Amino acid sequence: MFIVSNLALMIVGIGITSVGIFVCVEADNFSWYDGSFVALGCLMILMAILGHKTRHSVESNCCYLTFVLMIFIVHLAFAIGVSVYNRFDGKISDQSQSILRYYMLASSLVILACIGMSYLYRRSLLRANYSQRLEPSLSLQGKDAFRNLDETKDSS
Repeated sequence: MFIVSNLALMIVGIGITSVGIFVCVEADNFSWYDGSFVALGCLMILMAILGHKTRHSVESNCCYLTFVLMIFIVHLAFAIGVSVYNRFDGKISDQSQSILRYYMLASSLVILACIGMSYLYRRSLLRANYSQRLEPSLSLQGKDAFRNLDETKDSS
């Protein structure tokens, strides 16, 4: 579930970066707004890559969720800005404007779903850590688990 969430964030990040590059190419200039699309997409790709490393630690996962939530807020602000901004001063065609608006709104929903899945994963990680503290024998792995099973069979 967490890997799927990170993969979806990476795909959305690649899409945002490509949208920023597309707007720059179609408008024949590079403004701060277009550059911020590219930067936001690259930041989202970076968070998706780093998110894979945070899946075993509750603290790292909490930090990851905080950063993804901040990226979502910035992305939502961009999506609202693109949706409200009716004209791009003739920079890009009307069809490209509508594609850009719908993509930004749809990707906002995907990011929100990824945040929800990551939060649920964090809760399951908390529960696993809690139950491991209550019952430490459940955390045994590999040969130690089989050795303990053999010892209990021999003693009975």
